[in-house]
Amino acid sequence: MIIKEKVLWIFIVLMIIASIYSGIIIPILNRKKMKEQQEKVQRFQDKLKIGDNVLTATGIYGRIAKINKNVVSLEISKGVLINMDKSIIVGTTKDTMIN
Repeated sequence: MIIKEKVLWIFIVLMIIASIYSGIIIPILNRKKMKEQQEKVQRFQDKLKIGDNVLTATGIYGRIAKINKNVVSLEISKGVLINMDKSIIVGTTKDTMIN
């Protein structure tokens, strides 16, 4: 009987530790990683400049023609401009895709 009670208490303590770990520690670690990722994206977006060849999240290649705060005008073909939110740009490219 005493062994069952000890096992039960050990189980309860382990469940409390697991709850604390999954409810407090993991979210704190995830929040830190998310903040670092957001800062990295913000640094990338701040470096964008007119003339950069970029790729959007939707797969559109273009050259930045104008930047107005968070709105970017992309030239996707000669004389064809589209306006997009700066956050949609996911990368820069070395080669121009505009003919």
